[in-house]
Amino acid sequence: MATTSAFVPIGTLLQLGNAASPEVFATIAEVTGLKLTPSKQDKVDATNMGSPNGFREFIAGLRDASDVDVTANFIPADTQQIAVNTSFTAGAKHNWKIVLPSSLGTFSFAGFVDAVGWNLDFSKQGEVTFKIFTTGQVTLA
Repeated sequence: MATTSAFVPIGTLLQLGNAASPEVFATIAEVTGLKLTPSKQDKVDATNMGSPNGFREFIAGLRDASDVDVTANFIPADTQQIAVNTSFTAGAKHNWKIVLPSSLGTFSFAGFVDAVGWNLDFSKQGEVTFKIFTTGQVTLA
């Protein structure tokens, strides 16, 4: 009987690059959730007068990589959480990494912070949420 290779992502890190040379990546504090949205591909209609039996024909077009939805415990003094908000305000593109636990791999991508918000409900811990809009390919290595 086969055993699963599934894993629980405890220990996964979200890291923000500093654009220096060599680039240094710093971890965003207390991330509680990461969601990579599905990548998408345009479908280009290439139907022509010779298309068989009157059916449309499509070819693959341009692709959009995943966006990344992030939730973290809000730590007001954390320099990397402050950097996320600063990046949003500046509209700056940065390099990012998601480092999976136990050397399972790394997602690498460039992107800018597209949205940022805070949940300060008195009945639970403060949260910060933000979306990284990726530009270019997301690479899993």
